[in-house]
Amino acid sequence: MHSAGMNLFLQSAIPQPSTEVLTGYLLSEVDLLQAFLIIPTSFLVLFIYTICFPLIAIRLVRQNLPCVDPYNDSGEIRTEIKEEYNRLMNSDSGPYNFLYNVTAWREKLMTGIYHALGIIQSIHPVYAFGLRYTH
Repeated sequence: MHSAGMNLFLQSAIPQPSTEVLTGYLLSEVDLLQAFLIIPTSFLVLFIYTICFPLIAIRLVRQNLPCVDPYNDSGEIRTEIKEEYNRLMNSDSGPYNFLYNVTAWREKLMTGIYHALGIIQSIHPVYAFGLRYTH
């Protein structure tokens, strides 16, 4: 009886390999179920922002560009098409004017806003996901 008790003591004293030590983090079933939702959703968002959004913006610009009529008001063929186009661009007050009538400061502003929104979108899910496991 003494040897059986000693055997049990020795077995408990020997460290057993742990999966947590080997992997660094042991995933539960809830984490795996969330991974099946998070990974496809992230690919969907990436697809929308890199492919769909630019295509929609290009279509919107093409629809709102001012077009020059080949005939002037008196019905004669217009000879100064570029000048008329520039006049239409300068007098255009459409809501999407900044997308196709780009000056230097507007281009820099839109690029800055686009990058800021991209940074916010890339940081927020990581930060929110991390906060969920700290409480």
